Amino acid sequence: MIEDVTGKKEIKAIEVFQHAIKYFRDLMLNTNEKKGLGVEEKNIRWVLTVPAIWSEPAKQFMTEAAELVIMGFVIFMFMSAVIHLLND
Repeated sequence: MIEDVTGKKEIKAIEVFQHAIKYFRDLMLNTNEKKGLGVEEKNIRWVLTVPAIWSEPAKQFMTEAAELVIMGFVIFMFMSAVIHLLND
């Protein structure tokens, strides 16, 4: 659980990360729509990166948070370097 600055309210950590991931997903989808790019979500490869030095439970936590937002469309690459996405 994560407390707010007043210490009066708590929220589950996974919900905080879920909302952050959803924000970036929605931002990308809205930008796609506004620019009229015509890219369908089913054709998007979602990639979430985490540092390689993270523990397995931390990686699993991020996986679970992302899957709450992007079910079935998530590909995770756990690496310590910048990822370059290549066209298939």
